[in-house]
Amino acid sequence: MISALLATIVPIFGIIFIGWLARRVGIWEKSSVKVLNNYAYYLALPALIFQSLLRSDIGKYFGSQDVKLLIGVLLAHVAVFILVGLFCIITRRSKELRATAPMLATLGNTAYLGIPFATYAFGAEGTAYASILSVLLLTVFIFTSIGVLNRFGHPAGDESAMKKILELPFLWAVVAGLLLSFAGITAFPLFLTRFIAILSDSAGPTALLGLGTFLFDIELHDIPWKRVSIFSAIKVLLPTVGSFFILHALGVTGVLLAIGVAVSGTSTAVTTFVLSTQYRIGEKLTAGTILVSTFFSLAVLSIISYCWIGTTIFQ
Repeated sequence: MISALLATIVPIFGIIFIGWLARRVGIWEKSSVKVLNNYAYYLALPALIFQSLLRSDIGKYFGSQDVKLLIGVLLAHVAVFILVGLFCIITRRSKELRATAPMLATLGNTAYLGIPFATYAFGAEGTAYASILSVLLLTVFIFTSIGVLNRFGHPAGDESAMKKILELPFLWAVVAGLLLSFAGITAFPLFLTRFIAILSDSAGPTALLGLGTFLFDIELHDIPWKRVSIFSAIKVLLPTVGSFFILHALGVTGVLLAIGVAVSGTSTAVTTFVLSTQYRIGEKLTAGTILVSTFFSLAVLSIISYCWIGTTIFQ
């Protein structure tokens, strides 16, 4: 059991560490952060999502349990978003917290961390469901987060929330994969299959390396550690616990329950830093939460892996 647990966790966080180490020893320069993340974001992860949806043939058996999975995980995150936002308003927290707290507590690293974890832990089926959940959560919470930020921040550009959502490559990868899967088109010429497979196989490592390189550039002395620790715990624990109980109440069990909980247990997304920088509010709080929540996520995902491998809690 220990070997199986390590086989799930070590590849994920070991590669993140390699990305951090490569920056630390000077193998990669700061510019590598953008290169790695752009490759993973625009090419490799969309290819992985597209391929996993076709391989799992999810279009043939997508049913009520799958709908309950999506609804349950979304409800858990919406509840956390509302509760954190109301708390900041009622307790008259600073404008920075009111602007960023709901986003930090719900907008998770579902693509860069959740999809690779689901792939290693649950196989092609895990990748497919984690991909759909990732697109759902990113779409909803980028939209709602931008709505809150527009009220408290000062955007550097004039891009609308809808434009940002429509530019998500993950969204179109899921749409294309589901449409072809529902249509029964799951086979391509060998040259195209291998091309997609090469891109797909590079997705997990590249995304995790990109996350590691990003974490290296966070200035530790600028982090408000107390608030960062609180929000990191909120992000990793509340959506995870909420998803487990809501999904369990809806009758979702087995691998779907485990995937829903695992995706909820990911750290705060790098996207939150991009948004906070664009709106010029809470950059240090956001960067620190991404860093610390990554370590919280390591602990929570390890517990989830142990429960999946060694207990019947998800059954």
